[in-house]
Amino acid sequence: MTIHSVRFGFLASLLLMLSGCSAWQSMPPSGIASSSEKPGPRAVFVVREERTEQTAATVLLTAETRFGFDQATVSDTSKQALTELVTLATVPLANLHIAITGHSDHIGPVSYNQALSARRATGVKDYLASQGVSADAISTIGAGISAPLVTCDQQTRSTLIRCLAPNRRASVELSGQRLP
Repeated sequence: MTIHSVRFGFLASLLLMLSGCSAWQSMPPSGIASSSEKPGPRAVFVVREERTEQTAATVLLTAETRFGFDQATVSDTSKQALTELVTLATVPLANLHIAITGHSDHIGPVSYNQALSARRATGVKDYLASQGVSADAISTIGAGISAPLVTCDQQTRSTLIRCLAPNRRASVELSGQRLP
């Protein structure tokens, strides 16, 4: 059994374990959430492997964590989910890069939401770095309100805050190449 097979087996086993965990959910179909959806943190992980050479494979892992209204602190639930990402980030990969994009809902001034989304991305970066992921391999950007998952324009303020919960998130993309 080659090292590549062992690593692939490890990642496949981890993915199967994660897919059975009740804290893991898939994205809502068509990016539409109902107003009855419970707000709060969640994480979604997807692993895709692409062969680039006979002995090398590219690994792409994406995750998403959610934040409370007007919050940039990574919740305990999100920390637990991000710990799984840390496990995969510490598997030896060449050219490891983690891109974190913070997002916000459209409630409030655009400039405030832009800064809030950047703080969310930085909060996730700081957590990953505190868990042993190289900060040099992580980049962050705040996307503000530019990529909403849901729109809820006709709601009262409290219902609107609840409905827009999926937009208050940080998207994490890990990429790298398996070492032979």
